[in-house]
Amino acid sequence: MIEFLENYKERIGQAISGLKALGVKDVKIYLEDSNDFIVAFFAALSLDLKPLVLSSNFSDDDRFFIDDLGKILSNKPSEFNITKDAKFYLKTSGSSGEAKLIEKSLHQMKTEALALKDSFEFGGEFLASVSHQHMFGLTFKIFLPLILGAKIEPKFLNYPEFIYEKELNNRTLISSPTILKALLQNSKKELLSGLKNIICAGARLDDDLRDEINSLTTCINIYGSTETGVVAFDKNSGFRAISGVKLSTQDDVLVVSSPWCESFKTSDLALVNGDELTLLGRSDRIVKINEKRISLDSVERLILSNELIDDCVCVVSDTKERISAIICLSNKGKELFRSDGKIAVSNALKGDLRAEFANNIRHFKIVPKIERNQQGKLPKILADELLNKRYKFEFKKESLSDTNAVFSAFVGYELFYFDGHFLDFPLVPGFVQVECIYKLAKELRLDLTSTNKIEAMKFNGFLRPGDSAKFELNIKNNKLYFNIFANDKASASGRICIN
Repeated sequence: MIEFLENYKERIGQAISGLKALGVKDVKIYLEDSNDFIVAFFAALSLDLKPLVLSSNFSDDDRFFIDDLGKILSNKPSEFNITKDAKFYLKTSGSSGEAKLIEKSLHQMKTEALALKDSFEFGGEFLASVSHQHMFGLTFKIFLPLILGAKIEPKFLNYPEFIYEKELNNRTLISSPTILKALLQNSKKELLSGLKNIICAGARLDDDLRDEINSLTTCINIYGSTETGVVAFDKNSGFRAISGVKLSTQDDVLVVSSPWCESFKTSDLALVNGDELTLLGRSDRIVKINEKRISLDSVERLILSNELIDDCVCVVSDTKERISAIICLSNKGKELFRSDGKIAVSNALKGDLRAEFANNIRHFKIVPKIERNQQGKLPKILADELLNKRYKFEFKKESLSDTNAVFSAFVGYELFYFDGHFLDFPLVPGFVQVECIYKLAKELRLDLTSTNKIEAMKFNGFLRPGDSAKFELNIKNNKLYFNIFANDKASASGRICIN
């Protein structure tokens, strides 16, 4: 591998000298700049430090932590060699539970990159909206361009505007479905046609998204995992095994073997026909509810096909007794929610699901956004947090003095106030509006929790999902006067005796 590191040799040698001087015995690395990462990573491999590649800037053990290349660089570079059996560790995404440490070797990564080099054509420079600190990014943003002698854009381009600022002609973009969707929503999307190709992985690539990308440039969808490395590719005609990969099934579950992966039984249900691969969903995403086997992936796809929904993820309760769908509403979904309530949205989705899944999906949790990780996955622990979160008003302070205060808030569709209240005509209950006033009064150094002297309260209108709310508070004559507005129209007002 050392023959592909010519441009990095001096700094790798400096890092080796620095690590030796520091007496480092084991190491973990979190460096977002790809060039810095290459230097630290290969220096650690050369010293057989078995580096752990971190996916976040968080350290929870005693390994020497490299989060700044400068702290390990010496002025005097060392000569070095790297054995092909040098080992390192990656963490899995944790999307199905606990993240696991996976051991990889330099030989595996080099062999995999050489196979990819012979399988596809690539641009002269690699840009990436995925991190090199996961298996997909490490393969395609680090090892593959090093083997090809291609230029590496060192920055992590995790927003569409960062990508569109770059020269895209004859470049290869390494990305995920989440970023690709955002790229296509940008007015500059025609610039993607200059790319040599896009390499995509991390989550399922929806057919509509794939078709739109392919109308602009070539999209190569990659299937693989941290454990297996790359397995198969799809260039709009279904998945086929990468050259050298052998596919089989055991109990309908995919088994993979390749020059860079000994035989490994995955968690994916699949059909195999020679080198053709059809993925049927993860085996650990199939649950038995009321004596019926249900694929959570299939439930998600069906929910996402409804025009009311923008995003969805399904989770199972710890007791395995209930499936919950965490959903983000589309604009049409928000319109229906506002006019007819959550019950109308739930009934529409239940109607779609009933034929295939009977009445086994009955719980829908509305959230403003489902934020996946850099790989386009949602770790189970974060999915559970979304499911259990009780969304409340998030107030923004507009002005504050000793006697006056003004706050604003958006009435989101996810607020828990709408659960159990006015199911077919959602509005913020009056008692909740009063609780908001009590809470905001604390900003004026007033504690109203013990008072029961609400002298007057008048409701002029409704505070409803999608409204922009404003809360005005004024202390005068030992009383707190308040006004609540919905879209600048008076909604409620009142007067509370302070003592």
